[in-house]
Amino acid sequence: MSEGLTLVVPGTLTVGVDASAPGALHSDPAEPGFQGFEVDLMEAVAARLGLTYRYQGGLWAGLIDELRSGGLDAIVTAATVTEERRRTVDFSEPYFDYRLAIVARKGSGIRSPGDLAGRRLGARVATTAHEFVRRALDAGEVRAFHTNVEAYEAVRAGTLDAVVEDEPIAQWFVERDPLLELSSTLPGTDAQYAVMFRKGNDALRHAVNRALGELRAKGTYGQLYEKWFGAGRKPSLTSPAPPDPEA
Repeated sequence: MSEGLTLVVPGTLTVGVDASAPGALHSDPAEPGFQGFEVDLMEAVAARLGLTYRYQGGLWAGLIDELRSGGLDAIVTAATVTEERRRTVDFSEPYFDYRLAIVARKGSGIRSPGDLAGRRLGARVATTAHEFVRRALDAGEVRAFHTNVEAYEAVRAGTLDAVVEDEPIAQWFVERDPLLELSSTLPGTDAQYAVMFRKGNDALRHAVNRALGELRAKGTYGQLYEKWFGAGRKPSLTSPAPPDPEA
């Protein structure tokens, strides 16, 4: 299935991932034992395409430039589909639904979006969460961080009141830190993750879409979702992806 694909390294899928590991989606690409839902999913996609694969870490703010300049075949790292991004990159069919969430210290009194007015809020730079905090919340101060760890450490230290973050990433950090809690999710922030591609790399995008659809139809996607997020949380993307009209 790999014939005719334009790749950075022939026969290999080169995937960009955020060096700021987003929890169960994937671990730190620089550390041994790189793993996570997205890692397993792309392993399965690459296998169906007859490709080997390699991962290249970098700060989120620079990954899209690396993709557009031809240094990466794809980005698979909790990349949210937005209309603004569609102007510069292409996306696969979505593989994950989520909302934004608020993380604060336990006992902070923050329970809803209305409690964030005038507060010191943080988010990772160049993310949809960062844009939402700046655009939609009446924060007293907004701080941007390159890594999740820096943001959550600021909440733990009391120099930040709350972090706005993608719910699956927020949940992973909260489960591992007894000082933090997921206060609430933010209504109206429903979004999806998808694989990012360089504009015009249609053959690779169509091939990945077909592979994702096959993995959903076989039940592999649901099995991987349950492995990383538990049986209590059911995926919303268990049916095969719609046929790609250009495939």
